[in-house]
Amino acid sequence: MTGFGQGSASGERHQVSVTLRSVNGRFLDLVVRLDEPYRALEAPLRARLEEQLRRGRVEINVDVRALQALPARVTIQTGVVEALHRAWHDLAERGLVASELTLGDLLRIPEVVSVQLAADQVGEEEQSLALAA
Repeated sequence: MTGFGQGSASGERHQVSVTLRSVNGRFLDLVVRLDEPYRALEAPLRARLEEQLRRGRVEINVDVRALQALPARVTIQTGVVEALHRAWHDLAERGLVASELTLGDLLRIPEVVSVQLAADQVGEEEQSLALAA
């Protein structure tokens, strides 16, 4: 009992691809690999495979791809930017720097700009997609 299978399914918000690899084994050993936000998909996948399989080592790789952009929240520490701007102009007046402070300069400084993406939600649709794939 060695085998390989791959399937995918798309919905309104996500595309789910599932890859199965199996090798001989005396007992059923399921190894599920998926990203942390999609851990809720593991239990229904395990249940489906345990209904169909009796033995062997089966590796299940689940790839979930969002089809819509997740909402993002951007935070800029304006106090730090203002202080940097004043310090930069002081250096420029003394002839120590030649150009203006750019957005690229700000992005290289830790914690001046932070971006947080909303967590991706797993619901009934995503479970159905994973089982269909």
